[in-house]
Amino acid sequence: MPGFKIKALILLLSICVPNALIAAPFVMPNSEMHLMSTDKTSNKDYLLYIHKPEGYDESKDKYPVLYLLDPWWDFPVVAGAHSGLVFDGVIPPMIIVGIGYAGENPEVDQLRERDYTPVKITGNDKVGDGAGFLNFIESDIIPFVEDNYRADKKYKVLAGSSYGGLFSLFALFEKPKLFQGHIAITPAVVWNDRWLFQREARFYSQQKKPELNTNLYISVGDKDQLENFTNETLAFNSLIKDRPYQGFNYRFELRKNESHASVKLGSFSQGLRHAFSGYKK
Repeated sequence: MPGFKIKALILLLSICVPNALIAAPFVMPNSEMHLMSTDKTSNKDYLLYIHKPEGYDESKDKYPVLYLLDPWWDFPVVAGAHSGLVFDGVIPPMIIVGIGYAGENPEVDQLRERDYTPVKITGNDKVGDGAGFLNFIESDIIPFVEDNYRADKKYKVLAGSSYGGLFSLFALFEKPKLFQGHIAITPAVVWNDRWLFQREARFYSQQKKPELNTNLYISVGDKDQLENFTNETLAFNSLIKDRPYQGFNYRFELRKNESHASVKLGSFSQGLRHAFSGYKK
């Protein structure tokens, strides 16, 4: 009676190893979450994912801060990459702040599209809240982090991919002194008929001695399958790579055999290295 033998084996395992069949939620070490609300954006309610470096509670050190978009997907990836890179001594320990959305089942795709796109489009009320979102980060999120954690106020980096990459670049040209590093992975520079190309051109032409004091990392996969992202990102790279910006430390990567999502894994590692290369305690 094979069915009886299988049932008996399951019963025996449950008796001998009582916790073997009980699943428990995984909690990331050194991490915590905070709710924040604002009237500066249409989305209103946010959830901060905050990861402290190893040894934070035992030390008195101050740490640079990485502000990460799309933590719903990327917070575990970046926190894991951070730990390995710190172990290898190639980046400094840092506080990671993921800026996510509150609620049991937030409509992440819709919420991020509204927050991460820079300007309104006539007839589309689901996009274009970027200025308000950037204001919220500057006036609420950054002060909260610096008031409640031992953050080194002189060094902050903003990182995002796709729409988040577009927003990181938007923030660079809107508030060039707010962050000291920017990471833009497979950025949606094609959005709204290359709006970002025009914004960069205005930024450059409005300065007698163009200055852009940041460590900027951009990457894209050579097999990105979305909306011609590969060629559009290459075009944006061609626009800015030879700009004579003072203080500009720029690195671009076309990553082989990578698509829209897979490119993030290696890019976050290289982006962290580059964006924090200018950090000094």
